[in-house]
Amino acid sequence: MALRRFGRLVAMCCLALGTAWLPSQVQANDNPYCVCSSDDGGFYAGGEVVLLRPYSQLGYTTDGYHVPDSPGVRVWTGYEAADGLGIRFRYFDLDATAPNDGDITGIDVQYFDLEATTELEFCHTQFELSGGVRFANFKSYWAGTRYSDLDERGLTFGIQMERNVCRDLSLFGWFQESLLFGDDADNYTGYMQRWTELQLGLQYDRCICGRNVYVRGGVEAQYHTGVYEDNHYDSSLFGYFAGAGVSF
Repeated sequence: MALRRFGRLVAMCCLALGTAWLPSQVQANDNPYCVCSSDDGGFYAGGEVVLLRPYSQLGYTTDGYHVPDSPGVRVWTGYEAADGLGIRFRYFDLDATAPNDGDITGIDVQYFDLEATTELEFCHTQFELSGGVRFANFKSYWAGTRYSDLDERGLTFGIQMERNVCRDLSLFGWFQESLLFGDDADNYTGYMQRWTELQLGLQYDRCICGRNVYVRGGVEAQYHTGVYEDNHYDSSLFGYFAGAGVSF
């Protein structure tokens, strides 16, 4: 719960940054010399809405149990220097659980990342490499039984790719791998979990009066090791995402 409250605070900060940007944006509309630059560095913020459905090696539809697509949020804010080195905060929150005859089934997860980032270009493709720490809470339920309630922390590494295909439209990809360690509130200590995230989609970039703005959307998949039946079965999430961001 503390992690979820902290994440909501981060989300409010991202919203405040975007709100603070709007007045200056309106004033800048009358400036004919207002242009974008990607080389100066600066602050940035963004967010996504995800619609994900849980899956597992046990299945989620056996004996009439069903978990529908569930909405969640991912927000981030950070700073990037002119040389491409930066720092980023990211928060993710998803409650993909559903009551079936009073028995809860599904996944309820939150995480908070603190990462260092760096930019590079190769073969006309923009890459962002990142690495840092993750703090997470992961709960899994099946037919009213809570199989895991993990408070975890560990290392996270990621790579993001953008490849322009025409004018302001680009292919977008994101891969994140986390190695997490912690304790289960029910019966396990010294627990280890792998958490993989993948996004593929399209991104549209636009320069609006000196601000780099983008919108993106596509498909997302996640994979989580050992969260059911004495940690012998894995779980996953699959669905869609849509988001937007701005650099200041």
